[in-house]
Amino acid sequence: FLDNGSLDSEIDPSTINGASSTVILQATNDITFQDAINMSTPGVGITAQAGRDINVNAEIRTNGGGVGLYANYPGYDPLFGNVNVNASILTNGGDISLSGLEVNTAYAATVDAGSGWVDIQASRKITSNGTLRANDRIFLSADKMNLVGQVITTAPDGEVELATDGGVELGSTDS
Repeated sequence: FLDNGSLDSEIDPSTINGASSTVILQATNDITFQDAINMSTPGVGITAQAGRDINVNAEIRTNGGGVGLYANYPGYDPLFGNVNVNASILTNGGDISLSGLEVNTAYAATVDAGSGWVDIQASRKITSNGTLRANDRIFLSADKMNLVGQVITTAPDGEVELATDGGVELGSTDS
């Protein structure tokens, strides 16, 4: 969180794609994925921690590595800190963890952990218009949920767990 302080930084996606260990990105403000990430090394993933918002505007893909996107980390700004998924996140077996004040997925976005788990936690609201998919476990926790898109577990005994103090609006679930 200290390198370059309040200055903007850009990282060439090829640097991330060629990583041999998990990449950790930290920012006191926003992190935006503007170009596709395609990490081919087995088991290598990416973690992004932003003081404000995280915007996924291009696909993030790993080869069994986890993806963790943590907005409002570690609680920098009480008014900002959403994870906005506008493009797919595909891990081929790595766990996916998304956390922020709100977590939003667009219609065209798929969050797919393959044989891994999907864990989404928002202190305010989860809005999922896209597809959430995992083999056997999807856990969603928020004050309110609007799950218009698909929530799919592919294992015969797969489970979708919802934890909320408010209302839940469901589109379709398939387990």
